[in-house]
Amino acid sequence: MPKVLQPDAAHRFVEESTFLWHQRFQLAPGVETPGVNPMEWLLAQSCVPASLDGMTVLDIGTTNGAVAFECERRGRRAW
Repeated sequence: MPKVLQPDAAHRFVEESTFLWHQRFQLAPGVETPGVNPMEWLLAQSCVPASLDGMTVLDIGTTNGAVAFECERRGRRAW
């Protein structure tokens, strides 16, 4: 089960970050990163299935981790 970041900690993390967010995704309930590329749209265009149970995922060049986090939410850890 993926660890869920608490909203207050996620808000602080986003506000204090000094790097460029490439992807926009939900980091915690009610907290979205300020990236310019919406991950839901990108994953839909890539035909990533809603369930990744039983699959292995390799996320090369993870950048801000959006794909890795989403793959974990969908049932698989990204390697």
